[in-house]
Amino acid sequence: MFLTSKPLYFSRAMLMLAFSFVISACTSLEQPRPQIDVAGLLNDPTFPSADQYHIESPESLFELSEEAKAFVSSTIRPGKPQEQQVFDLMDRIFDRSDYDLLYRADANTNASDTFENRAANCLSLTIMTYAMSRYAGFNARFQQVNIPEFWTRRSGYTLVNGHINLRVIKWNRESSVTLLKKDIIIDFDPQDGLRNFSVNDLTKETIVAMYYNNKAAELVLDGELNHAYAYLKAALKTDPNFKGALLNLGLVYRQAGQLELAERAYLSAIALDMDYLTAWENLATLHQRLGKTQEAEAIYARIEKQRVTNPYYHMMLAEEALDASNYGESIAHFKRAISIDDSPHQFYFGLAKAYFELDEFDNTKRYLTLAKRKARGQRIASDYGDKMSMLAKIDKLN
Repeated sequence: MFLTSKPLYFSRAMLMLAFSFVISACTSLEQPRPQIDVAGLLNDPTFPSADQYHIESPESLFELSEEAKAFVSSTIRPGKPQEQQVFDLMDRIFDRSDYDLLYRADANTNASDTFENRAANCLSLTIMTYAMSRYAGFNARFQQVNIPEFWTRRSGYTLVNGHINLRVIKWNRESSVTLLKKDIIIDFDPQDGLRNFSVNDLTKETIVAMYYNNKAAELVLDGELNHAYAYLKAALKTDPNFKGALLNLGLVYRQAGQLELAERAYLSAIALDMDYLTAWENLATLHQRLGKTQEAEAIYARIEKQRVTNPYYHMMLAEEALDASNYGESIAHFKRAISIDDSPHQFYFGLAKAYFELDEFDNTKRYLTLAKRKARGQRIASDYGDKMSMLAKIDKLN
């Protein structure tokens, strides 16, 4: 992990379930955002046991244990320039010998538990880092990085991921005292290609809503719809205009058979962002289920037109084809992704997986080697090296 005054990217934080996907339309940033009628969207009788679940308070997400506070205090040396204090704290967080931090996509935990468990996804890690930065006296704030759509596959679902980071501000707003030479970005994703995207500030309320939404997404993967609804309800009460929670609320309603409510949730998400392709695709899928074939096909056509130049769209299609054992189709999509952007290691690993299923071990080794070469993190590169060693053993057996 490296820290500079420019963004360094390590992973993505916000998780939203995507069953399908969006069209486009031009929306002026100056237009006022509509106020979503959350009360009108919620339907508690559909999920009768939802109110039995405990939902963490917003304040508890940012609380640090005494051990975590001691960790920060032992790192910050009075008298050092604040830039160096920031770097020292981040170095300790990511020093494996000192804090053997493990990345887990499903580790949605508050700041104290993230520190205790030494495992986190990127949202939880960012929350912990924010809490530690504030405890150290740094003026930190959350930012959303406006990346293109990016998908992952888990448990038969397609997940669309967002990304946030932290900015440590060079001046103290309360006292107007300048503490840093320039702002410092703390970002947990090593992909240099993500550095040039626009950002916008996020409130703590939105971060809390993201956390609740992540918890809901994990529960949907486990089929726990009542519990998921409880978290989505909390998310929307915390931030009524958080579109990710509206999207997932629609998915939960759809799975519960409440199709009219699902449509209203998707349309509410689209009202907040007319270019929200994921909500549009989910709406199109719902239209198909309701027999509105022409409306669905029109939406799908516009979505395809917008996504065709996004390499991660082709990666998503490739992963879906791989899951369906359509290996030739999967290879074609991974190669299409590489033709658009040849830097992400995931594309080459995907090809290696597809060729492995076809027993084409020479191609498997070739693309594993390329994946290792493209990987920016030592842990990922090491994983690819281990896979290559296993492949060599399989090759010998044949």
